[in-house]
Amino acid sequence: MWKGTTIVTARGTVGKLALVGVPMAMNQTCYAISGKKDYNDYFIYYLLRFKIAELKMRTHGTTFDTITRKTFDSIEIIIPPKELTNSFNQLVSAMMEKILQQRFEGYSLGALRDILTPILIKWT
Repeated sequence: MWKGTTIVTARGTVGKLALVGVPMAMNQTCYAISGKKDYNDYFIYYLLRFKIAELKMRTHGTTFDTITRKTFDSIEIIIPPKELTNSFNQLVSAMMEKILQQRFEGYSLGALRDILTPILIKWT
């Protein structure tokens, strides 16, 4: 799966969303969703965030709730013109890239803290 794909959990914690920031793999309890043609990744992610409550209401299963392909087919989505989605992408892409950058910085700082803390404790 590539950067920009939206992941939706299908079982267990049904309906959790994530936007992939780096190439990765996933398991069979999730769906990977990306836009067709000119519908960009951020538009797809926010569209699903808007529709996730409806998806969760339409889950089914005997042991636990599950989202299936039929669940996705059961919801109606109005697709705006590609010009509007392109404008949306221009508005949010810089903000989303900044969020991704700050996440990476946070992970790096956390790893550095975990390395340095035992060393500092040993010196005291």
